[in-house]
Amino acid sequence: MKLSGIPNAILGVAMAALLGATTSARADEISEFYDGKTIKVIVPAGPASGYDIYARLMAEHFSDHLPGNPTVIVQNMPGAGGAKAARYYATVGQSDGTELLLSPQTIGTDAALGLLGGVVDVANFNWIGRFTTNVPVGVVSSAAGIDSAEALRDGEVVFAGTSARSPTIVFPTAMNAFADTRLKIVSGFDDTRQTFLAMLQGEADGLVLGWAGLKASNQEMLDAGELKVLFQAASTPHPDLTDVPTVVELAQTEAQKKAMRFLASSSGIGRSIAAHPDVPEARVAALRAAFAEMLADPEFLSVAEARGVELVEPTGPEALESLIDDALSVDDAVLDTIRSALGL
Repeated sequence: MKLSGIPNAILGVAMAALLGATTSARADEISEFYDGKTIKVIVPAGPASGYDIYARLMAEHFSDHLPGNPTVIVQNMPGAGGAKAARYYATVGQSDGTELLLSPQTIGTDAALGLLGGVVDVANFNWIGRFTTNVPVGVVSSAAGIDSAEALRDGEVVFAGTSARSPTIVFPTAMNAFADTRLKIVSGFDDTRQTFLAMLQGEADGLVLGWAGLKASNQEMLDAGELKVLFQAASTPHPDLTDVPTVVELAQTEAQKKAMRFLASSSGIGRSIAAHPDVPEARVAALRAAFAEMLADPEFLSVAEARGVELVEPTGPEALESLIDDALSVDDAVLDTIRSALGL
């Protein structure tokens, strides 16, 4: 099409109209596809978990922002520290945009350590966006009588955990290996609800779980001093936890600090939504736009605030892609240190 000689103003209007028509056609195409359909959000943890809280909030609001207004439902798929859900999604999950993964926050570090069996193409996931970062924290009940992370080096402290690859086991194990703590890990609980109950019933002194979920579900216990946060699995302190040492600070050698920093990097993925690598580009764009609109929706924000659901540093796909790239490019020496400590 020859464009020379057309006044700039007229050309601008013409191009805007053409772009608008194209955008409208794509919106119609997306609307036609999603009309009457159901989007399933796969959650790598059980009901009422930190992951589940965000998925169900999304199920209530996401449809309002996606053309076609599909129904959104949640499917819980706990197991193997989130790897079960990730493997399911990568191998047999729907790749047309009707299934999404609320990603295990360790998906990048697990892939780098070779824990996903090579079936999860995490480097090519279509990242949709992040609700929040999520820092795993080591917490004990006030009944344990432990006031500091340093006290974890003085005598045996029982931590309840789920599966071997879950942060509930990984971080206590790493603390023992890299920070000289004496945590006795009791594993085999189905989910963090059970580990938390074990702590409340005195079967364990403490556990590791996500700060975002802990705040959303147990703010009253935190305010009453019934729970004590002893360490945080982060490289830099969470704004709420500036007086709580990070696992990097607690590690004793530079090699151990690098290992802890790598493990803690999973907090950046936090509570993020991913789409299958094979979802068509136009649907990926629509899903990303809908997610961003939802996060800016006053009604959504009001509900999140009322429920105590934190939205710390929500972000789009580029930042998540960068976090995954960083995890997959870490030095082999760091990975070997971790594999040795975790018995991989």
